[in-house]
Amino acid sequence: KGYFAKKNTELFSDVATFLRFFSPLGIKRLSASASSPLLEGPWIFRSPPGFGKSTTFRLFTPATLRELQNQRSEKTQVHNETIAELNKIGVFGENYPKVLGIYINVADGFSEIHEIFDEKALPVFRAYINAKLILMLIAALKDFYNLQFEDDLHDFALDVENDITWGALPKTSSLQELSDWAENAELQINKGISNLELADEKHLLHTEYSSLKLLRKIKIKYQGKQHISKTLVMFDDVHNLARSQRADLLGSITKLRAHYPVWIGERLTSL
Repeated sequence: KGYFAKKNTELFSDVATFLRFFSPLGIKRLSASASSPLLEGPWIFRSPPGFGKSTTFRLFTPATLRELQNQRSEKTQVHNETIAELNKIGVFGENYPKVLGIYINVADGFSEIHEIFDEKALPVFRAYINAKLILMLIAALKDFYNLQFEDDLHDFALDVENDITWGALPKTSSLQELSDWAENAELQINKGISNLELADEKHLLHTEYSSLKLLRKIKIKYQGKQHISKTLVMFDDVHNLARSQRADLLGSITKLRAHYPVWIGERLTSL
């Protein structure tokens, strides 16, 4: 059931206005009816348009959680019901949220890969997801710590587990190196879409979603301290993907059995 009188995500760009129109009833009912913890494993959110999928996803993005984290220490909590519901699922830490929400909308740019690259479409699609996930991870981290877009990444470090499988990703503990790879990969794929041909096939035909596996095996530190205990990856508007892309992504996420949550939002009317 939809709880939002206005189309929250699309209409309101600033966090304060978004929270003003956010109803805690949606997350309250979701938490109460969930058969297992929301912040563990994969979840698929399916509904007709306007039922609050994207709005719920936006609640877990860094800027929104940071605003609510700051309000927890104030005497008058304007959004106390929402804060109380998020407290129940362990979202907040002492000074920072414990959860890093990474939001990826697949409405634009992804389905063109299927139309252009024929038998290479799925390997290129996986590469595009891998690159996009790293770029959105970095954007989320900057939002989480209230950094500017142009700020460098030297204050971040990755603690990587020994048994990690890198796949086509660069083997590194440097977030900057990962960012450089992802920016170049996205650029080359976009060029390939424009030119109808990939210039660098060797690095852009991926056999797996290595970025999703990477998130399961790393700890992210900022200025030597770890504040994030859980990453939440949110793929929205998945119904816009080509059928083979959607099946491949959902099948892989299910097989990964990730310890961290992966949320998938899609419209019933489009499937």
